[in-house]
Amino acid sequence: MPSAGDRIYDYKRTDDKGNERELHTTEALDVINFSASKSPKTPYTLKTNADPQLLVNCEYFTTNILELDKPRRMQHVPDGTFAAYMCLEGSMEISGGTSNVQVQKGETVLIPAGMDIATFISEGKVRLLEVYIR
Repeated sequence: MPSAGDRIYDYKRTDDKGNERELHTTEALDVINFSASKSPKTPYTLKTNADPQLLVNCEYFTTNILELDKPRRMQHVPDGTFAAYMCLEGSMEISGGTSNVQVQKGETVLIPAGMDIATFISEGKVRLLEVYIR
């Protein structure tokens, strides 16, 4: 039975014995909907320093996009789950609890479920994806 874990490509990763992991090409192709959308891009209008804008919301996760050019305190939402912030442009510092972390374009930071508020301090304009499970 096809599943979401079926692998079409696995970057030549190996198991603990050094063998490349099994691919499930036929099974994976059976569950891909190649006609799902005529326009795969999600339209959005980005506003600097506004609330995160929803891109995707499904039963498993939510993805938002946001752009900052000044410090912002972010309430960790929803309660009880981690959030991943992917830096698409610019650089910033994330401060929360007793930790400060520098984040550059191309890097991802996980904010743990126990951290209620984090402060994002941009160094110029920074664009982020925010992803959390539901």
